[in-house]
Amino acid sequence: MIEYPFLWACPRGLDLGSSDEAADFVVDEDTMAETRRRPEAPLRRWAAARALRSDPGRLDDLLTLTGSLPPRHREAALHGLLDAADALEEGDRRRLVRRGLRCSIGSVRRSALDRLCELDGADAALRRARADANRAVRAWRPATPAATHPGAPTGRVAHVASSDPHEADRAAGSRP
Repeated sequence: MIEYPFLWACPRGLDLGSSDEAADFVVDEDTMAETRRRPEAPLRRWAAARALRSDPGRLDDLLTLTGSLPPRHREAALHGLLDAADALEEGDRRRLVRRGLRCSIGSVRRSALDRLCELDGADAALRRARADANRAVRAWRPATPAATHPGAPTGRVAHVASSDPHEADRAAGSRP
């Protein structure tokens, strides 16, 4: 619910015609108006993540609300909840991952696979990905080689410079 001064929307006031009811309606600078806005899908993703991070105890309420949204918005909100899954206890994170893996949108299922990888390791997530009907989900891979064990951090692995000038060639499979 958004509340704002009525004169922001109608600077000239309101013309209700010549009925007797119009005489009782006065618009001045203190008159407030209200509107209900339903944000679009990308905003829903952001808002869901923000709401869960600010109060992880609201997960049940947020999942209920997410379930009542139209499909496009529901999937975006679920994606946002998965983005903020690190704010949850393990049991709630697992429940959210199960819900994400049942989602009809592949990008949401891939995000759920990332969280599954954090919980159960890359092998479990890869098995689940290989069984998916969507080619993009089947092609999913863990974010880093370090993510092969449960609890391993995801994201990019920092490269540590070496004093050996041929180390990169050996790592790539060629000889100096």
